[in-house]
Amino acid sequence: MRKAKAWPDREREAALVDRHPGASLLGAREQGSKVGVRRRQSGERGAALVEFALVSVLFLTLLFGVMEAGWMFSQATEVRNAAREGGRLAVVDFGDATAIAAEVCERSSLSAAGTTVSIVRLPAGGPYESVQVTVSKTYDSLTGFLDPIFQGLDISSDVEMRIERELVNLSADGGAPCP
Repeated sequence: MRKAKAWPDREREAALVDRHPGASLLGAREQGSKVGVRRRQSGERGAALVEFALVSVLFLTLLFGVMEAGWMFSQATEVRNAAREGGRLAVVDFGDATAIAAEVCERSSLSAAGTTVSIVRLPAGGPYESVQVTVSKTYDSLTGFLDPIFQGLDISSDVEMRIERELVNLSADGGAPCP
């Protein structure tokens, strides 16, 4: 196996020294003079700034979009869990519809304005009677960067659970907005 040379041959070094008197090949590389160094043209001065401006707008839009999507997913999960909790409270006969709605708002982090809880006792159309709980909330933006797109978006979740025993307190439909 042939071993690679550590330095270029003497002829190339001699040619470089002839062009640049007083410099060896190593010295020319250390100084960066004329060996692989390209000077900027006069028309390329602001190119890096323009490229940064274009890329940074796209990057920030992507970054804030990912943050807003994660925040929206978190709020949707909270609404879904609140509806599930409301259905459970309704079937264990926690109280009337207003008390269940207030308890759902208190147990979850949905105390913001724009959140409503409604409870409907469905008639026994089949072998069992059930209750349906609907929780809806208007989307609250995290950054405000994408408000023109997501403004006024409504997040809601419905849960239907079977009533397995006689309910004393939940006799009528109802609900309430969260305080």
